[in-house]
Amino acid sequence: WRFNNRDNPYLFNETLAKLIESDNLTYEALTTS
Repeated sequence: WRFNNRDNPYLFNETLAKLIESDNLTYEALTTS
């Protein structure tokens, strides 16, 4: 993935947009096994 988008000048912006649009992960869900 990283190498496919190496020349993308908007890669950081697109990554932040994906993180913002995604569902929230609670601390409980993150720490339970």
